[in-house]
Amino acid sequence: MTSILENAAVIAPRQVLTARQRQLLTSVEKLEGKRIKNGWDFAGQRYSYSLVEAVKARRLIREMNTGFAKRLRLTEAGQLALMQLERTRKEKSQ
Repeated sequence: MTSILENAAVIAPRQVLTARQRQLLTSVEKLEGKRIKNGWDFAGQRYSYSLVEAVKARRLIREMNTGFAKRLRLTEAGQLALMQLERTRKEKSQ
């Protein structure tokens, strides 16, 4: 198993993740998603099942059962990847 600090998606998420995968991370952090046919919906933003599985394979998000519904949550690695994205965004704007 790879440690968090060896995960390329944590170290350089802008280079490793697609724009859509980065959007998914932001949606999971800020919104409550719901499972729909062939994917997930976050306030009208739909993400395919294969996209979600690709991000789960990088161990950035996980699926949890909360009561009667399944939810996506960021892992520790996902939180670090988002922090790294935010830091690079701020550096570019300066």
